[in-house]
Amino acid sequence: MSYKKIREAVDLLEVLEGLKTLKDKLESQPPATEMNRTFDAMFGKRTTTDSETGSTAEYLMMALKMLESPAKFQQEAAGLLNSQTKTATAMQSNVDNPFLPQMQSNEISQSRPNGQSKGDPFRYMSELLSPEDILAALKNATENSFSYVLITDAQQNIIYTNPALEKVSGFSLEELKGKSPKVYNGPDVDNAMLGRVNQALASKEDVHEPMLNYMKDGSTRWMDVHIRPIFDNKGVLKCFVSVTEDLQGRGKLNEISQSRPNGQSKGDPFRYMSELLSPEDILAALKNATENSFSYVLITDAQQNIIYTNPALEKVSGFSLEELKGKSPKVYNGPDVDNAMLGRVNQALASKEDVHEPMLNYMKDGSTRWMDVHIRPIFDNKGVLKCFVSVTEDLQGRGKLNEVQEQQKGLKNAVDNAYNTILITDNSQRITYVNQAFEKMTGYTFEEVKGKNPRLLQGPDTDKEATKKIRQMLANRISVDETLLNYTKDGRPYWINIKVRPIVDDKGMNTGFVAIEEDVTEKLQIQAELQQAQTQLIQSEKLSSLGQMVAGLAHEINTPLAFVRGNMDLLASKHQSVQKLLSLYFTLRHKITSGNTDGLSELISSIDNATEEVLAGRVFRETESIFANSVEGIDRIQDLILNLKNFSRLDEAISKVSDINDGLDSTLKIAGHLLKGGIEVERHYGDLPKVMCSPAQLNQVFLNIITNAVQAMDKNNGKLTIHTKATGDNVVIEIGDNGKGMDEKTLARIFEPFFTTKDVGQGTGLGLSIAYKIIENHKGKISAKSEVGKGTVFTIELPAATDAKPEQTITNQYTDEIDSPFASSPEVTTMPSVSGKAEDAADHEREKWKKIVDKVMTKN
Repeated sequence: MSYKKIREAVDLLEVLEGLKTLKDKLESQPPATEMNRTFDAMFGKRTTTDSETGSTAEYLMMALKMLESPAKFQQEAAGLLNSQTKTATAMQSNVDNPFLPQMQSNEISQSRPNGQSKGDPFRYMSELLSPEDILAALKNATENSFSYVLITDAQQNIIYTNPALEKVSGFSLEELKGKSPKVYNGPDVDNAMLGRVNQALASKEDVHEPMLNYMKDGSTRWMDVHIRPIFDNKGVLKCFVSVTEDLQGRGKLNEISQSRPNGQSKGDPFRYMSELLSPEDILAALKNATENSFSYVLITDAQQNIIYTNPALEKVSGFSLEELKGKSPKVYNGPDVDNAMLGRVNQALASKEDVHEPMLNYMKDGSTRWMDVHIRPIFDNKGVLKCFVSVTEDLQGRGKLNEVQEQQKGLKNAVDNAYNTILITDNSQRITYVNQAFEKMTGYTFEEVKGKNPRLLQGPDTDKEATKKIRQMLANRISVDETLLNYTKDGRPYWINIKVRPIVDDKGMNTGFVAIEEDVTEKLQIQAELQQAQTQLIQSEKLSSLGQMVAGLAHEINTPLAFVRGNMDLLASKHQSVQKLLSLYFTLRHKITSGNTDGLSELISSIDNATEEVLAGRVFRETESIFANSVEGIDRIQDLILNLKNFSRLDEAISKVSDINDGLDSTLKIAGHLLKGGIEVERHYGDLPKVMCSPAQLNQVFLNIITNAVQAMDKNNGKLTIHTKATGDNVVIEIGDNGKGMDEKTLARIFEPFFTTKDVGQGTGLGLSIAYKIIENHKGKISAKSEVGKGTVFTIELPAATDAKPEQTITNQYTDEIDSPFASSPEVTTMPSVSGKAEDAADHEREKWKKIVDKVMTKN
């Protein structure tokens, strides 16, 4: 009975005329609508709503009482008027509160829609379940309700709070047992409102008030509070049940955790309540809490047939309990329901497991609502499944935007429009989703690949070992990151980088896989072109180094070659005289052997003259020196060529155990032409262990550093210092110079590709970059220290070869094709030296001719 009705009914003097009119109309029994208009005129204009159905009867009762005993009714109504005036004042003051939502109409009526589920709403449930099972189901519904439930005993001492209230308030049930609900009061609580509440509770009447409650941390929340007294079958008050709706902070997904905060209210949360109330009283209390809950509660039997829905669910869905009895909850399904989600739900229910899913539900009028659904199986004390309890939170019915739906839409839109291909499969690797990028890249639509294995994208040139590896990793739930050749629908091959991750639910169970694929065909082509360009640049660098070396080596070879050529010219100048002398000797020999002595004297005279001609000058006297110098020059040339061969190590394309000191010596010989003049070389070699390396590659590093050092030093006062030592498991090489040095800015960039301080055309800037990569591939380190005006020191650390190891190939993108600037040099054939036997034969022949000549001369 509203405040307005009572106030106007009390003012008897103003309504006497109206009562006369009412009496006349009652006698004529007009239609109900006409009576309502009469009452409107009599008591003031009002708006009729569904929640006010039955107001005609209220007016009739009021009028009849007024007609029978106006004075008595006036006295009764005056008392009600006093309390209702206070209520109206408080309600009116709350309208202007900016933090309190309007309370003019309660979204979910705490009574069932007209004509629906009349009588005991639990009657049908009671026919199928025992009181114990119903109690268990309602306990679960209360525990999982999103509404805040508080139960006190008849003396208003707290005996139960549900997890939702614990979560939002911060108070655990253990903290509140036996205390007054006044624990939620604070300094700004409306005392007039509290007075009305206390008066109503003292009168064992229902309470419906907006209240400002205080949380444990001191924060405040406006709440819509419904309190109802619970009586036993003898009319004795047993407890009060408070069901509260939070007026702020709703509309978020699962704001209230469906489990109690850690460490709070452990054990049976109804144990304390059970100590004070009988099972029947608890059942009555929980029935009331469920009936008045703002959460949507649905209970099915073990076969998933509906046996109960609460008024909140009836109100929002439009389906009455009478319509749904015995039916499946699938009545809420529609064409846009997520079938994959339904599959998960059915699987969980079949396994008698809990369910927590956001669902799109269909109402009776065809409208849809997103709901956060929690379903839990209920077992008896023997472990037999008795029923399922579903407690649902409306995600879009609180006047706020459905955040979950918007998030899902946003995520789906983001995934659909992602640049990379996204593919999702179930646990059996059957495709359940592909995005637009997949369809665009492969040419397949989702309908064409739905339910199929991603192997349909593979083709004849797909790496079988790679796919086998991927299958093994997925079988073991290991993430995959591979590059693979796939084929489009029309047969075009394309390269992808594929990353696959297992999808795990909140129980740690694998539910599927998500694959993100990037088309790297163009990237690989660009990399190949870049590598080719780098190879060409490196070739240029090597050719530049080769040009410098060839120029130096040409000078080194030309010097001994020049005096060998000079010696040959000297010997050639005497060749005709020696040839003439030999010819005369042969003629003399013939005469002697034939016994012909004619002209012998003249012949001997000619021989003497020819002999004098041969002996004239220094050629004959210095013949041995000429030959020795020529052999020395040839040996020098041979040594240069041999060092060049050793430097390039054409016979050592693979890595092997090598001596670093030997490599440095070989490099210094090759760079000998650079070190002439005023450059001093100091070598301080330590006793080094062998190193597993490619000698040709390391020699290239040494030569590059030495060449740079020479170019940085004063040619007349340069000093190159080389130190080698063993430190732990490493071999350390230090190559230092006393050149001009580098500043910090230059030093920081010396290993960058293409960085050079030389003039244009004098260097590519790749020398030290290649050196850095070579050392890195040898699992070593290279660094430099420099000071302007004092010089630079390069330090190289290489791991020592601790054990004898088989020969290995050290791969290097910079040196794979050409191991050194001289890798294309032809093999050198060593020049043979004059053997000892040949020298002995020549001596014997000379001695023989000398004897013949002496004999002839004696006869003459």
